[in-house]
Amino acid sequence: MTQAMRSFASWMTARAHRSILLAIVLVQPLPLVASALLVLDAQKRGPFAALVAAVIASAGFVAVGMALGADARQAASVGLPLVLGAASGGLLARSGSLSLALQLTVLGFVAAALALFALVVDPVALGTLLLEEVRQLLTLFGLEPAQVETLIAFQPLDATSALVASVLASTLAALLLGRWWHSLISPEGGFGAEFRALRLGRVAAGLLLILAAAALFTAASAVDAVALAALVGFLFQGLAVLHARRLSEGWHPAVLVLAYLSLISPLAPWAYLGVSAIGLLDNFFSLRAPVGPRG
Repeated sequence: MTQAMRSFASWMTARAHRSILLAIVLVQPLPLVASALLVLDAQKRGPFAALVAAVIASAGFVAVGMALGADARQAASVGLPLVLGAASGGLLARSGSLSLALQLTVLGFVAAALALFALVVDPVALGTLLLEEVRQLLTLFGLEPAQVETLIAFQPLDATSALVASVLASTLAALLLGRWWHSLISPEGGFGAEFRALRLGRVAAGLLLILAAAALFTAASAVDAVALAALVGFLFQGLAVLHARRLSEGWHPAVLVLAYLSLISPLAPWAYLGVSAIGLLDNFFSLRAPVGPRG
């Protein structure tokens, strides 16, 4: 599989137009992959070239969507992953550090979302709109009204919070995927070591923790809407810690498989909380350091 991905990355970066065309095709069904293409483009051609590619691809998708009768605003929102991918990839290309790119992406995204909800968009109204669209979609699939209401038994603010957190998680996953692709065709390589060393740092961790805690003591809807997203960075750092400990302690690979499966299991809320707690604590205590001889 690695060789196939190396061939794909080499082919993709051989012509500038390929990332644009493929991003247009994939941005709706596979936004994470489309975003990762722009991360790869930023590292190969530079941040400005990736941003231009994102704008062209987004404009192309909007044009196609409007030609098919889609709402212009909805079509434009689908292009958001491309812009986020180009931005995070640009940070990575400029800094040369995966950890720094992660820090700036998380802080920048959370700050932008907080400003957006505080000054422009009502997060409750957005959540209400999201739930109504989901309700209509489930109805089209033939579900009864009672079944639909059971499946979307969420408060509007919770829906907005989940959306914001999922967009950030997808952006960070795309950042990692794009960096891995680039490492396959770069002489330096080294993605595995970079990922295992992934860290938000105490300053970023402290700011994000303050924001998450503020949601518990304030009634500001803007803060509530981004509080969950503020914890997403800790989740990725927690996964990096588990990978590092598996290598240093010689754990069986099945341990990591079980950890990832738990994130999509019925125990997902507890798994997210546990892995995120590991990532949070790692900023203040070196959880990646060996704690004793291997058993």
